[in-house]
Amino acid sequence: MRILGVDSGGSKTEAVVIDEKGRVLRYFLGRGCNIAVENEENIRKIFSRVFEQVGSVDLAVLGMAGAGRKKHVKKATEILSRIISAKKLIVLSDAEVALIASTHYSPGVLIIAGTGSIAFSLNENRRVHRCGGLGYLLGDEGGGYWIGLRALRLLARILDGREEKSRLAERLMEALGVSDIDELVEKTYSELSVSEIASLAKIVVELSEVDSYARRIVEDACTELARLAKCAADKARLNYPIVYYQGGLFSSKIFRKVFYEKLLEIFKNRVILKKPLFKPVAGSLLIAWRYLGRDLETLLEKLRQYNFLIFE
Repeated sequence: MRILGVDSGGSKTEAVVIDEKGRVLRYFLGRGCNIAVENEENIRKIFSRVFEQVGSVDLAVLGMAGAGRKKHVKKATEILSRIISAKKLIVLSDAEVALIASTHYSPGVLIIAGTGSIAFSLNENRRVHRCGGLGYLLGDEGGGYWIGLRALRLLARILDGREEKSRLAERLMEALGVSDIDELVEKTYSELSVSEIASLAKIVVELSEVDSYARRIVEDACTELARLAKCAADKARLNYPIVYYQGGLFSSKIFRKVFYEKLLEIFKNRVILKKPLFKPVAGSLLIAWRYLGRDLETLLEKLRQYNFLIFE
């Protein structure tokens, strides 16, 4: 038996094929794909390369960015079923496979903070709950774009003479290549993309220990993320949850420290913060394994042997 697990996020696609004993047969790393924004031709191109590498399989579980809504799951299933040689195909959101990779089907919460933000939780009955992930116009509080936009608005007030100058403002002006309010307005409205605004979050986090403006933005972001985690925990009725973290913002020790402080505050100390053991692609394998009615501990023991599946 050949089982395929896939995690396809916005930046990369990871695919792993295992046999009926949980041994890894093939591994593939390729370009990312967001099913909600890519057209059919691009989706076919990206995944044709994946399936050429892994070959035919008995069961395929794919976690895909943008597959958080039913219409996008349907779209992905229809397209992929025509190009993958699999007896059974299951399509889920990339966040859901990341949740399973973190919790191993035990109750818990996963908070993801990259460009945007979203939280998932798993209750005692293994039902998945979701909070956030509403996009940069309606939500994504505490994510990179949210932080970057807060920083831009602060810089605008400083250049407009409504706030005092700071080290953060200097770094932002340098990064953006602007010297006055007119240049900032022109740059922001004509050139900056969502990802470019989100990239400013790194500067804010770096300066949060020495700049009061940056510190306030980071604290507010972490408060929003902690509230998101609490929302997910409450939906799953978890009173003393383990909260796992993922996403670019959590690569910073400074950010993790502030987030943990806010988490303790909002959960009234009844919370545990943990780094996931496995990468999200392992979650798709666990979902497939459970679908087949196999013992999860057997697979978990096998997966621990492969360093490329361990969360960095």
